[in-house]
Amino acid sequence: MRLSFAVATCFEPEILLMDEWILAGDAHFMSRTEVRVQRFVERASVMVLASHNLELCRRWCTMGLWLDRGSVKEFGPIDQVVRRYQEFVSGVDAL
Repeated sequence: MRLSFAVATCFEPEILLMDEWILAGDAHFMSRTEVRVQRFVERASVMVLASHNLELCRRWCTMGLWLDRGSVKEFGPIDQVVRRYQEFVSGVDAL
C-alpha cells in the first residue's frame, strides 16, 4: 500500500478522481502522510471523491452529490447534502 500511495501521489493532476483507498490505512501511516495527501489534493483543479464516509466527505469536499440508484437526490454544499442524506436514512425526510 505504501508503494501505491507513493506512486499515486508523485504527479500533479488537473482532475483528481479518488476512492477512499488513498485515505485509508493504519493510524501511523496516515499521520505520516497527512501533509502529502493535503498537498496532493491542493494541486488538483478538481477532486472527485467517491465515499460513503460522511466525515471524510466533510473534511475533503466543498460540494456534494448524493446519488441513489443512478439518480441525483441532492447536489450542493457538502454540509447541506450530508444533512439531507442523514435525514433521509433516519426517516425524517421522505425524498
